[in-house]
Amino acid sequence: MAASDTSYVVSKLQHEKSGRLVEVMNQPVDPLEDPGRLDFTKSYQLTRLIVGVIGLALPVMLITFDALIFGQSPVRESLSAYYHSGMRDWFVGSLCAIGVGLFTYMGTRIGSFDNWVSTVSGVCAIVVAFFPTKTLFGQTPTPLQNKFGIPLVDMIHVTFAAIFLALLGLMSLRFGIGDGQRLDRTEIQRKVWRSVHFACAAAIWLSIAMIMVIKLANISAPRAILIGEIVAIVAFGVSWFSKGSELFSIALGRDRVSKLRRRSEVIG
Repeated sequence: MAASDTSYVVSKLQHEKSGRLVEVMNQPVDPLEDPGRLDFTKSYQLTRLIVGVIGLALPVMLITFDALIFGQSPVRESLSAYYHSGMRDWFVGSLCAIGVGLFTYMGTRIGSFDNWVSTVSGVCAIVVAFFPTKTLFGQTPTPLQNKFGIPLVDMIHVTFAAIFLALLGLMSLRFGIGDGQRLDRTEIQRKVWRSVHFACAAAIWLSIAMIMVIKLANISAPRAILIGEIVAIVAFGVSWFSKGSELFSIALGRDRVSKLRRRSEVIG
């Protein structure tokens, strides 16, 4: 066989192998779909669980520790305003952790719609973390704000925050659609979990709409933006924590795959 023929065969085999890898990686990571990938599913659900916990804890930790440690009273105008406080590290760290979780957790479904949504939302979360909201009177601008100007940095922050929250609502909607089609659940369970995720998506989008109206119409509504942001981030946390809590069923052996395995062992 000539060298050119050998190179062609090797190239073809590598291409086929790469194609099979992409095909496998694009398969749904769900124990109900593929029992052989249960370890992937555990990691998948754990990421959801952790991201959900961080989302739920973020407003509580910012408000509580800003008051207890730094004596801030009353609460600030928005969650983003905590960037310009002693809780800056917690604010930035939490958003970066959420962003990395969103960016990586769908990595086994390359090219899928959910992967694109999750990846873009993760990038947006990180941008929001490092491009702060505008400073208030008496606060020192950051080097980034001094370099590019407070209005531009604030515009980037607001824009990416809106995209980030909107995509979180879309992911909750997708969770609801998926749970509404689960064959391993009763009709009541499907309706309940679908309603939970749909409600979270609605809460996120309504909060975004309220915040945008307040900002665009320049309405004076003290703490309204803070309330809207809290509702949106808590709704996101509830949706993701609920979805990730399926890990507990796997750990306790109450998921359908574990039941099928025990049944096959008994029959065997």
